[in-house]
Amino acid sequence: MHTRNTLLTATACLAVATNAYALFPVLGGEVGVALNTSWGYDSNINANSGEQGDDVLTVTPSLDWTRSQGINHLTISTGFSIVRYGSTGNVNDSINPNFTATLSGPNGVSSNLTYNLGFSFFRSTDANDLVGQITDIYNYDFTTNFTYQVNEKWGVGLAPSIQYQDYRTAGFADILSTAIATSLQYSYSEKLTLDGGYRFRYQYVPSSSSGPTSESIDHTLFIGAFGVLAPKVTGNVQTGISYRDWLKPSTQDNFVYPYVNAGVSWAYSQKTTFTANAGVDLGQSPANQGLETAYAGIGVSHMFTDQFSGGLNFDYIHSFFTGPTNRSDNAYVIGGNFEYIINSWASAGLTASYQWNDSDVSTFQYNRWNVFGNVNIHF
Repeated sequence: MHTRNTLLTATACLAVATNAYALFPVLGGEVGVALNTSWGYDSNINANSGEQGDDVLTVTPSLDWTRSQGINHLTISTGFSIVRYGSTGNVNDSINPNFTATLSGPNGVSSNLTYNLGFSFFRSTDANDLVGQITDIYNYDFTTNFTYQVNEKWGVGLAPSIQYQDYRTAGFADILSTAIATSLQYSYSEKLTLDGGYRFRYQYVPSSSSGPTSESIDHTLFIGAFGVLAPKVTGNVQTGISYRDWLKPSTQDNFVYPYVNAGVSWAYSQKTTFTANAGVDLGQSPANQGLETAYAGIGVSHMFTDQFSGGLNFDYIHSFFTGPTNRSDNAYVIGGNFEYIINSWASAGLTASYQWNDSDVSTFQYNRWNVFGNVNIHF
């Protein structure tokens, strides 16, 4: 769903900066630059039953600065994406800035307290399958993670976060989500940690032409494990239960919903890796609807040679919307990719996917496929 896509976009922006090579020292740190270019065809740029297609060119230059001196590791990256559509350019062309900053530590000193702080901003102008059209969103995310190690076996975690989606497209409401999670962690072994905890989350969507104000509180209890889960299997698995307390509108009923957050990787061999992920959680839609989402996916990646690799994945996503108009969607997505490492500073690739979206609302009953080639340069 679109929420996942925005998160992936933010992660991709950070990954571009992380892959950049050092050019020269600045203020005790190192600077790198990158340029990513992609071009291809999307058969359904609005993610709706109209199935309007177009070719899309995206050029993304970025700049990265990393400093590891002292007790803190600091990374700052910034850039922008120039997006150009072939036949719908007058409406959909855009320039989308991005900025990320991360701070972690302490480095080089002995401390029971470790911390990770991150802030990101990025503009997204792409198909939003929550509402079935291209939307213009300014995304702001602030995440923190503190862990205090009480002794060799036990630790306590605290993770406050704020997410704000500023919808610039007329007719849709902004989404504010604030949360704080606390957990008790037990080091079962050097490679495996068990945890359990509680998450409090508040979400607010003001009234718009799509519907009345949506305001809710979620209480989630969870248990899980992360690290080396089995021989050659790494990742994290959390499961639990959530209770949604609707504050507004008063017509919505409170309910209990399962919670799942899992992602694992199995290194089958030195060249082949299998992955699996699953999630069940609650959210809000900019169309003033409550959102219940469940997804599961599997994938495989293989290194054919030292320079050539490929992958294949399949995802299933179920979404249920409640509010002025109820809606149920089932999305089936299959995708693949190839990457060729040209040399130490350049690579090229090809990605393709096909999605079938089944819905009880005709607007969201559609097919969508796309094929994109990309060239990445980093120094």
